[in-house]
Amino acid sequence: MCCLNHHPNHLPISSTHHQQYFPDAPTCSQGASLQNYNNQLVKCIEDLREKREEVNRQILKEEEEKAKIQKDLAILTERLSKINESLQRKQQARSEYDQTIQETEAAYMKILESSQTLLHVLKRESVNLVRATATYRLQGVQGDTEEHCFSLFYFFLNSLLVSLCLSWLQQVKKQGSAH
Repeated sequence: MCCLNHHPNHLPISSTHHQQYFPDAPTCSQGASLQNYNNQLVKCIEDLREKREEVNRQILKEEEEKAKIQKDLAILTERLSKINESLQRKQQARSEYDQTIQETEAAYMKILESSQTLLHVLKRESVNLVRATATYRLQGVQGDTEEHCFSLFYFFLNSLLVSLCLSWLQQVKKQGSAH
């Protein structure tokens, strides 16, 4: 006997009779096959759902990692911006130091040249003073005339030093106003 649906007014019929009257209706063996297919289908759907959940967990994990990386990137971008600004300020300061050093060295070289000129003039005037003093001594003139020569020499030396200092101060003042 088959476990097929029965009409309430009829008695159960054998599968042979059933096939005879209902040729398209499923038999018990076909029902078992359908149940097997149904079980397999449900199992496949469950497997697909498990795979979907695994992929969903991976997506959530990667989205979390992505958010963390984006946060880190924003922090690093901000740090990079601050470092670039700092570098720009420091490079500007370095350029100003370079310019000041160059101008100071140029002024110093002029002072050295002036000092060399002063030394040369002093040596020459010293020689002239020694000659003049020797000449006065040879002529027998001493005292006031010799003192007069030394006074003239010191006056000339002081004038030269004052001129040199004024020249140096003007150069320093020019460099200060240039900045």
